Amino acid sequence: MKGVKIVIQDNYVKISYSHKYSRKRFSTGVKLDTPDQISDIGKLKGVVKDKERKQRQIDDLRNKVESSILHYHKSYGRYPTVDELENLLKHDNSLKSETDRLLIAYQQFYDGKIELFSNSDTKKIQSLNSHRALLYYLTDYETFLGRQIFLYEINKKWMFEFKKFNETKRENSTTKKYITYGGIRGNTLRKKVNIFIHFMKWAHEKKMCSAPTEIIGFGKEIEMPDIRKATITKNELFQIQEIELKSSSHEFIRDLFVFACWTGLRWSDLTTVEKSQIKKTNEGIALIKKAVKTREKFTIYLTDICLSILEKYEYNFNRMTNPAYNRALKTFLQSTGLFNDLTDFEEDGRLLERWEVISIHRARDSFITILLGENIPLSTLMQYTGHKKLSTLEGYVDKNTKVTNFMNNIK
Repeated sequence: MKGVKIVIQDNYVKISYSHKYSRKRFSTGVKLDTPDQISDIGKLKGVVKDKERKQRQIDDLRNKVESSILHYHKSYGRYPTVDELENLLKHDNSLKSETDRLLIAYQQFYDGKIELFSNSDTKKIQSLNSHRALLYYLTDYETFLGRQIFLYEINKKWMFEFKKFNETKRENSTTKKYITYGGIRGNTLRKKVNIFIHFMKWAHEKKMCSAPTEIIGFGKEIEMPDIRKATITKNELFQIQEIELKSSSHEFIRDLFVFACWTGLRWSDLTTVEKSQIKKTNEGIALIKKAVKTREKFTIYLTDICLSILEKYEYNFNRMTNPAYNRALKTFLQSTGLFNDLTDFEEDGRLLERWEVISIHRARDSFITILLGENIPLSTLMQYTGHKKLSTLEGYVDKNTKVTNFMNNIK
């Protein structure tokens, strides 16, 4: 095979592999009395003691090197570097071990998280939705590669390829059925990457593999795109509430969005609402809970429509994943015909309509923007949202809303 040859170094028989401008030698463990006891094609001469065993030893390593190179080329469409080949040979025995498979190891990691959260009074199982989603993304990556992935393969280059795979929208075919849709970016992608790095650290501690230091902090390699901020108005929210729907699935999509717009809750807080968090106060009925993201306590008073939505779904909104909900939300908003106006956001050379850039997170923006328009004091609004800094709250305000004349109201 090109790049592979027998060499003698200090009378030891070694297999040499050259790739581009690098070369590495792998020892067979066979030592000869003189360099001329082996031919150029790797055959020992008759004068060698214990010839058959030593020949087997040489042939076994050579076959292992060549088969590893061929397997790598078939999987990746290129030949391995000398360091990649060394890594393959180092883990050759574990190639046959199921415990060294990436997916099996990650499943153990995920199962351990579930058990930990199930036995905790403060941690919610719903917080593991991103961990479960990552399992699906890894499964789809194996489908894409058409082979099993092993722990020893993970390095910075692998991370870049996995990142690119998830940034690309999936194309299902008769031969490849994907679980995920792909096309993720920004904070969603960074969250998946950071969970994966945490998993690799866990695998390293369990002595399953040696987590490469080059992947630590890889999340910083992910660009955070400008947020497409498009909100809805108070009147549009009233219109959505009044729409009669025949589909129960559309009804849930609409109701959850309405609830989010009237409360400003993040997705993680929406899906962890519990009946015990609804309190009757002197000011009215309020939802009082700690934010999953920041652990800051917030209090939001509930309108009659919010209370009816809570009762309708028995105080349980955890019925689908965030990405699945956002896809369904866009379909619903498009069907209303209320959000077909063009935005300033461009994609593939065309301006996007507003329904295309609204997600459940924009409900929080809408809530804050609507309340500011109602002249709600900032100190009160920050208690509703759980923000401690005005600068953080400001990031949720839609500055593209219509300019309103409040000056005539000043006396």
